[in-house]
Amino acid sequence: MIVVGLNYRKAPLHCFPTSVLDIAAVARAVIDDKTLNINKSRVVLAGFSAGGKLALTSCQLPELQGKITAAISYFPIVDWSAPPHAKWAERLYTEKASESLSTAGPALDWAYVPAGQDRKAKLLSPCYAEP
Repeated sequence: MIVVGLNYRKAPLHCFPTSVLDIAAVARAVIDDKTLNINKSRVVLAGFSAGGKLALTSCQLPELQGKITAAISYFPIVDWSAPPHAKWAERLYTEKASESLSTAGPALDWAYVPAGQDRKAKLLSPCYAEP
């Protein structure tokens, strides 16, 4: 097994879709590298949180379709369709004082999602992508 850590440009300096495109480009470079002894029929992308979302979205790009066997995502952010204030209003519990979403949510949203972006785009919100 070969494990490769893929790096990407991050928000707020680089908003969506930069990170998705970066991961796809690096993954494609690894797959195409003839000096690596890899089984190209068993390539998996995996990640935690933002990395999990990137594993789910980058493999949707044409240059990786059919080249990725699986995506393993730990706690991915899969739905950016609602802005943070809308998500906050729909929380089912009443104890919100200790919840970091009230401050982190708007900051992450501002840093990552460009103004006017279709929030249900499959590369942003992979829960809207075809299986």
